[in-house]
Amino acid sequence: MLKTYHGITIKYCYNKAEVIGKLAVGGVASYRMNCENCYNLGNIKIETSDNSENSALAIGGIIANPQTSGYIKNCYNGGTIEIEKAFGAGGISGFYGNISNCYNLGEIKTLGTDKVNYIGGICGGSGVSFKINNCYNTANLLNCNSYYIGGILGEDTGMPTLEENYYLKGSATGGAGRKDIEGAMPLEGSKMPSVISILMTDNDKVEWNGEMVDVWKEDTNNINNGYPILYWE
Repeated sequence: MLKTYHGITIKYCYNKAEVIGKLAVGGVASYRMNCENCYNLGNIKIETSDNSENSALAIGGIIANPQTSGYIKNCYNGGTIEIEKAFGAGGISGFYGNISNCYNLGEIKTLGTDKVNYIGGICGGSGVSFKINNCYNTANLLNCNSYYIGGILGEDTGMPTLEENYYLKGSATGGAGRKDIEGAMPLEGSKMPSVISILMTDNDKVEWNGEMVDVWKEDTNNINNGYPILYWE
């Protein structure tokens, strides 16, 4: 896990190792960082600090806390996230960040009796100036011990812009802060693989091997249970 305070961008990186920390813990990066085309398969754990003032702040499958100017795009998490104590926890970002074209498969678990403030399948907590779009989550959040849980976003106060995000029906009680709202909606498991047709509505394209290709592609080799995958996978 890389920790920085300079807002640099990490591209085409991955982690498969277990990551354990006490403050801001992410599968790829910790704090004030941008990520593109990265993935995490390592299990991540945030432990309770002995000093409550320094207790865990955020945990994310890709980045713990990108901060106000950070972004995450074209990334996915497949690692399990375990939380003893945190303010925000998410499959992609624990707190903050503009997030696009990302997905989470990793299970999120809370340990002990302390409630986590916000847990989201994609992002734990965000703010009004942020945007989460074209993302999906299949992880089950129903057994998490948290004040606010959402299949996409945990916190729904100061709601950011959400567009075309989907979570597996039955995995959470709502898309954002226990509610289903426009831009964070459930899909039946049988229909989840077909979400690619919706995710590609904006027809985002990127340059790859000298050609312009769609960000999302069909999982023709069944590496992701038929669910949509990213162009570089």
